[in-house]
Amino acid sequence: MASRLSPVDSLFSLNKIESLNPTVMMEAIIASRTGEALMKNEDWLRVIVISQGLPGRARNIGAKYSTASILFFLDDDAKVSREALESAIKKFEDPQVGAVGGPNITLEPASYWQRVSGLVLSSPLASASMGWRYRRAIEEPREVDETRLTSCNLLVRKDVFEKVGGFPEDFFPGEEIVLLHRIKKSGYKIIYDPCFVAAHRRRGFWGHIKSVFGYGYGRMLAISVDREIFKPLFAAPSLGLFVYLFSALYFPALVFLSLGYLCLITLESLRLSVRNGGIKYLPGLVLLIPLHHLAYALGFMWGASSTSFRRRWRLCAGQS
Repeated sequence: MASRLSPVDSLFSLNKIESLNPTVMMEAIIASRTGEALMKNEDWLRVIVISQGLPGRARNIGAKYSTASILFFLDDDAKVSREALESAIKKFEDPQVGAVGGPNITLEPASYWQRVSGLVLSSPLASASMGWRYRRAIEEPREVDETRLTSCNLLVRKDVFEKVGGFPEDFFPGEEIVLLHRIKKSGYKIIYDPCFVAAHRRRGFWGHIKSVFGYGYGRMLAISVDREIFKPLFAAPSLGLFVYLFSALYFPALVFLSLGYLCLITLESLRLSVRNGGIKYLPGLVLLIPLHHLAYALGFMWGASSTSFRRRWRLCAGQS
């Protein structure tokens, strides 16, 4: 059984464990609302589950009392192999490496819509550079920015984690964006290791849409913490939605441009279907990719309109 800790008993329950590397002590820190996790204790790993507040707060609690020099953050619905973890740990032999992450692929067995969800997340057309998070995008480790990593499976040097202040605790999702940006901004490398693969349980159809709406919302709140996080790419789905609606209202003849968008979606859906086992995924992909873009666009705009965003934006402006 994984250990479920409160902030009080964490201090007494977290002990040193057998290490994968003689110089590194490992514990998996998992934030879980239910107090449960897919990953269980192994002879090489101790799993610590914390269900206190939002995930950022829970992970910070785990980091505070962890005895490990390298913090290992894992989602409660994900699994990582020992070999994958060993691969990632080796990257910290470079003292300038502050964080290491990798792709999370669809956990099997999976339903039809869970597989479609995983394919959409991994698609360059649907997710742009963020698609690296959901597929083995390259063969060799590479230094990257925060868009290509997620807290689903993330290693962070503890002293660097403490230096940058850990995760923001008052919003979710998107808290790892701020953490990784601060690590990069502090002069440390963040590394994408294609061998550091996690198997991650996907949501179904509606769960995917809800999650992606949250990604857009969280991205905007992360931008409100530090404006340097913003990239024009993040606004592309929202801008595309505005252009489409404006054209439909005032220049109906330009709406034919949406046919080009639909052609791109169909071609990408066909490519993903052929590469991943069957044409049966084509209808689901053709439906979910545009809804993926729409959900992100609406979440991004909702984040921009929120009171929390406006308050943070003013604070950010006052500090600049």
